[in-house]
Amino acid sequence: MAKGPILTDEVKRLIAEICSEHPDWVAKEVKYEVQARLRRAGHQAKPDWPGITVVQIILKQIRAEREKGPLPIDKQWSIGRLAEYDIPAGAVSKVLEIQSIRANHEPLTIREARWIGRLHTVTDEIMELAVWAAMYADREKICDIANLEKDTSDLDSTVQSKLVTGIYYFPWLFGKTWVPDSYKKQVAEEQTLKYERLCGLELDRPDISLNGWLIYAHTLLYAVIYDKRYEHLPKELRELLVVGYRQLARDEGRILMAEPGKYLDLLESIKKGVVCENSYNEVEEIIGVSDGKEMKELLDKLHKGEAPTNKGGKHARSHSQEG
Repeated sequence: MAKGPILTDEVKRLIAEICSEHPDWVAKEVKYEVQARLRRAGHQAKPDWPGITVVQIILKQIRAEREKGPLPIDKQWSIGRLAEYDIPAGAVSKVLEIQSIRANHEPLTIREARWIGRLHTVTDEIMELAVWAAMYADREKICDIANLEKDTSDLDSTVQSKLVTGIYYFPWLFGKTWVPDSYKKQVAEEQTLKYERLCGLELDRPDISLNGWLIYAHTLLYAVIYDKRYEHLPKELRELLVVGYRQLARDEGRILMAEPGKYLDLLESIKKGVVCENSYNEVEEIIGVSDGKEMKELLDKLHKGEAPTNKGGKHARSHSQEG
């Protein structure tokens, strides 16, 4: 009898991506990470799905391919490769420019150069082209290794709408040494503005560090795109929550990038009145500060507006029903 839903190509691709990202991991480590990422993306499945067997099969397949050495298409690009790999004439100058950008970091591969050729009419921004070509190339490579159909519909949607919805896009982008910090900040600012507007919010841009922008963009994307609780919050509470995310980003607190929903879990319990001294301490531990004025104001406002109490907590505070 099957122990979970049918394994889709999307899940197989996720397994392959994690195997490639962490070549030294054993199957159990890969399995735990796959399960964690599926939960964060809102997939409802049994806790132990996918199982260890399918992970071992894909991991063995990827290691076998790796032992063969890089495919010819994943070797370093040079202009001489045009004799073997055709690229539209109008894209060659852009390939050379991106090759120069990446020269002292990760050399441009033939596969990536071909994707620049395919996408060069989509955008006039050279860094945007470089980033998207790299993402498409990564996807194609994973699909080749895992013998999967080359489905890029999620990437296509983002390129077309200019709205980033990939849950691991920002950690991926900020981890690329060849991408200038100025571009990383620009993208984070542009995308968080869009997420805020999706919530009906018009806010000034926060003054935060580069790492703060990573934290803010990653957590806000998760809340707005993936965490279904967020869309049901009233506007005032959504704005207060965004203020909290900004506090996290400003202080570069100890929020776990791997668990962006944890913060909303805590605030939701406070909103419902399930509040005790430990709730505040746990929020402060995630934030990494004990005297964040904005955060305390946020928690106090959430707390005072609710009627239920935590009858089991010795530090619980009660409030009268409003209305």
